[in-house]
Amino acid sequence: MVTINPGGYKTEVIAAATGTPVTTTPLGQDRGKWQCFYDQRSITVCESQSFSGKPEVLVGLDESGAERWRIAAQPGGPRVPPELTAVWHGAVYGFTDAGPVVLDAATGADRTPTATAAPHLVNEYFGIASAPPLPGTPRS
Repeated sequence: MVTINPGGYKTEVIAAATGTPVTTTPLGQDRGKWQCFYDQRSITVCESQSFSGKPEVLVGLDESGAERWRIAAQPGGPRVPPELTAVWHGAVYGFTDAGPVVLDAATGADRTPTATAAPHLVNEYFGIASAPPLPGTPRS
């Protein structure tokens, strides 16, 4: 569970049974907003966005609230946190300036670094994603 202090100063992972912070997962001082998605198996993925809407941090948490992996925006760093769109059964969907990506929810590693879509909804039957217009399609 992630709570956001009404003053917006600090976000913590807390144990649902006790309400105490999970000290092994320091999310830190907020510079933006957090949103989280549960993969319906065992991983919750949380994203912190700056006030400009760019992702700053992507964190994978197990069912105890412990951090499994983290991707943080670093100037010139090796990885860029994708903008999170959905999480489902071990897959993390999102996109970067280079296009859609799919990450492994348990490790944060690239599963499909050149995905064709970043769905906003995924279930056992289908995914729903925005798609560019087909060539020759008039724009309204």
